[in-house]
Amino acid sequence: TAGSRRVPLLEAFRRALRDLRLAGSVQVTDVNMLSPAVLVADKAHLVPLSNDPAYVDHIETICRREQIGLLVPTIDDELPLFSQARDRFAGHGITVGVSSTFVTTLCNDKYATCVHLRGAGVAAAESFLVDTLPASRQFPLFVKPRFGRGSVGAFPANCARELSFFLEYVREPVIQEYLVGPEYTIDLFCDMESRPISAVPRERSVIRAGVIDRGRTVKDSALIDLALATAAALPFVGPC
Repeated sequence: TAGSRRVPLLEAFRRALRDLRLAGSVQVTDVNMLSPAVLVADKAHLVPLSNDPAYVDHIETICRREQIGLLVPTIDDELPLFSQARDRFAGHGITVGVSSTFVTTLCNDKYATCVHLRGAGVAAAESFLVDTLPASRQFPLFVKPRFGRGSVGAFPANCARELSFFLEYVREPVIQEYLVGPEYTIDLFCDMESRPISAVPRERSVIRAGVIDRGRTVKDSALIDLALATAAALPFVGPC
């Protein structure tokens, strides 16, 4: 879904089919038929936005018509939708590469995710909502939307005045301790039974509009162990 600029991902699936000597095609959906992945996919389908009430129906119709065996959602916002519809797709022989409704819903909530991880003994930033923020505060703090992605609306607050402003400016804010140091993301891949297959840490060297532009993979056992601990606390399916 949402093929957009995901040409390397599309090509990776093509290589997998070729290497495994499997017949099949790699198809994409998008809201814009000029997207790069649309132009290189074996077949492309125009669909409404994921917030359209008929979105999942559109995807199901395409999958059944094209005899799709594996459906791969790629946008955070649509993961809960497809997790709720997993059994529905499975009834037509379609596997959906998505985690459970519990996991997809929780992970779209930054505050709930941190609370859950800390409760499971996994290191995560101490997090507060406006009404749970202690009176004694140690700056800097970090303010971000409780629900959101791409680093939109995320700001450091270095003093009480800045904190007060950002709590008004950011919609549904969550306040977190400010973590100092290099920024890493960890690519984790789990099988359909939520067993981790691979964990690859990457240092985010250059960030553009909240998305990594240049990075460096690192083999760091502490980061890999953190990913595995997270997977034990949250049974993921597929890539995350």
